[in-house]
Amino acid sequence: MTYSQGKISLRQALLLVMSSIYSPAVRLFPNFTATHAKQAGWLAPVVSFIVFIPVIYMLYAFAKKYKDESFIGIMDDICGRIPGKIILFFYIIWLAILTALYLRYYSERLLTTILPHASNFLFILIMTATVAVTLRKSVVVLARMNEILFPFLLLVYIGCIIFSLPEFRFKFLLPISRLDIVPMLGANFGILGIWGYLPLIFLFGENIKNKRQIKKQGIQAMVFTAIMSVLFIAVCIGVLDSSLIEILPIPFFVVVRQISLFDTIERIESLIVSLWVVTDFVLVAMFITIAMDMLKGMFKLSDTKHIISIYSLIMLFLSLILCKSLFELESFSGLFYIYVNVVFTLAIPAFVFIIGKIRKKV
Repeated sequence: MTYSQGKISLRQALLLVMSSIYSPAVRLFPNFTATHAKQAGWLAPVVSFIVFIPVIYMLYAFAKKYKDESFIGIMDDICGRIPGKIILFFYIIWLAILTALYLRYYSERLLTTILPHASNFLFILIMTATVAVTLRKSVVVLARMNEILFPFLLLVYIGCIIFSLPEFRFKFLLPISRLDIVPMLGANFGILGIWGYLPLIFLFGENIKNKRQIKKQGIQAMVFTAIMSVLFIAVCIGVLDSSLIEILPIPFFVVVRQISLFDTIERIESLIVSLWVVTDFVLVAMFITIAMDMLKGMFKLSDTKHIISIYSLIMLFLSLILCKSLFELESFSGLFYIYVNVVFTLAIPAFVFIIGKIRKKV
């Protein structure tokens, strides 16, 4: 495979998104869907997929018209230079908060699962330093690494689902009726807020080539993601019941701890935590890469490698002061950030697209 001018293929970009979705999905999807849709929460990804199809076609329309132009240039052309820069400024602020939030989630997850007496600062320092070193090389390095690790991640993910089936109770997924439609729409926001990372990396990814293939490859990626999300949520609800999931911080971790493989391999949660660390790394690295694209467009920089370390250091300290506890993080997620995600990753691009249609620029 060839790499031109440090760019990655669309397929690699989609794999990065799917790896990045894993960590927040494990933490958020079961709780959010069970809280809003109870036993019917496992069907929420189906609704999300239907909603997401027009998003894929919107991305294709942007790519067809503007080719390799980033969303920064698209906003400037459609909305005007000053409004475009104002929107970009809010994107930069929001993405910084989001990156710091996930850094803090990563450290809190390690503290609450396997290393309760360690330091938040140490975990986040190691993560930000590793990300900075990787991205100073090239985003291609990140894409290659993820391309190698993704099959292993998928294998373990599917294995956990399969080996949880002995504890699965189909009755926990029923009853389903037309009365569940409205609750499922509410649960849909939690899923769309995370799936929105696909248009985010696509719109701001100056490092991606062959963007016009998004219609075919994007739909394939989202079909796969929707199927895995349905299975994942269904297993969590089927093993634990929706009423219990609502009060557990990480239900999937509880499900995994119950796995006993042939009565010889038990308590494989350490493997799952290791995968979380890897996917958190991919997620944070992807966000910082997007932030570099934004800063490059905002300040007309020729290169951003010299500011990656500084930006990573800022993210470290921002993550430490963002929230005081895991409880505050969970409250912030459920009440605020997931809905803001939907606004920035789906609503604003859709608004720009509509303006572009009205002005006949798309």
